[in-house]
Amino acid sequence: MLKHILNIMWNERGSNVALWVELVLASLLLWFFTDKLTTYYRVYQMPMGCDIEHVYKLNFDMLTPNSPEWQDLGPDSVHMYEDFQRIIDRLERCPMLEATSLSRNSFPHQGSNSTYSVYRDTMHSNMLVRQVTKGFFDVFKIEWYGADTPDLRADFSGRAVILSEASAKQLGYSPIESARGDKLRLESDSDSPTFSVLGVYKDMRMHHFSTSRKAIFLPFPVEEALRQLPTPAYLEVGIRVKPEEDHDFMHRFRAEMGDQLRVGNIFLDNIERWTEQRDLFHKGFMNELHRITLLALFVAACVVLGVIGAFWYRTQLRREQIGIRMALGDRPRRLLWMYLAEGELLLAFTVPFPVIGYYLCGHFELLDYAHLELSWRPLLGISITYAILGLFILLGVWLPARKAVQVPPCEAIRNE
Repeated sequence: MLKHILNIMWNERGSNVALWVELVLASLLLWFFTDKLTTYYRVYQMPMGCDIEHVYKLNFDMLTPNSPEWQDLGPDSVHMYEDFQRIIDRLERCPMLEATSLSRNSFPHQGSNSTYSVYRDTMHSNMLVRQVTKGFFDVFKIEWYGADTPDLRADFSGRAVILSEASAKQLGYSPIESARGDKLRLESDSDSPTFSVLGVYKDMRMHHFSTSRKAIFLPFPVEEALRQLPTPAYLEVGIRVKPEEDHDFMHRFRAEMGDQLRVGNIFLDNIERWTEQRDLFHKGFMNELHRITLLALFVAACVVLGVIGAFWYRTQLRREQIGIRMALGDRPRRLLWMYLAEGELLLAFTVPFPVIGYYLCGHFELLDYAHLELSWRPLLGISITYAILGLFILLGVWLPARKAVQVPPCEAIRNE
């Protein structure tokens, strides 16, 4: 039967070439949007590596001399560290909170980042730098890499650093746990000071539409920063609220702690619930995703009309041919399967083109998240594409052909 179908396809090669070109274009378009949407969804579902539920950010600032409450305490840098440290001590004693942290350019779901070059012997890699205090890991519930790794956060100070899983792999540690205790440099000079790797943490993504990036945690020099910065507004103060206390928290927290968080000229400016900040940060990504989805639906609708319409019309033109075959003894079921197999075989001849398209787009980095090692990516996108096209061909062939085989042969061949 296969040889017979191939003979039919060859004899009708003129119309088949036009259909084949249409299927190639349809498969490339569907694959492109299928790959984009499935990869976005897969990246969004990846573990974040941190937990921002019940997390808030406190923003502090300094009164200006124009404020009636401003106090002339001399140079701000002299008093700011002592005053701010007093505020942090009060936060750590607050019964409503689980943990408190100080950091700079380290919070997820925001655009502020810093990078360093990290050197290990002759290898080096550019990494995100997260300057944090010990409490940062409790505020965001970041976990050590490896189930049997002891909790070494108490030793996170001085020249101790913590690597992310991705950075440990990049620097050639295998197994990853072997990074613990090794020495790294933040300068290319081999005589520059070294830092000791305290351990490795699981990767922490910056937002739901980003992938894991190489990162290194450094102890945040709070005193040095506060003596150099003009205002504490540049610092990130993170708090994790106890779940049972996280109801109308901002109002109750200000009522209970507002006066205690005003020391010298430093005052609590505002409080941000970090899940709300996440939603605001994601808004641009979600708008772009909605545009892509609408465009994909429009393309899919065009493909539906084009493919189903073309095969429907083609099958309608074969009405007399079907009648002749039935008059010569062909069974209706066999005819249905033959024409359906012809359409699906024509579709199968287009498979190499999405495969080549995937390779070329990946090679020239035209794909979103092209650097991801996703073994399922080409198989999933192409499988979904051909499942959809196969269904369209089934509808375009089966429905008119089924109606045609129900027509008496003498009626079907009246015009022959």
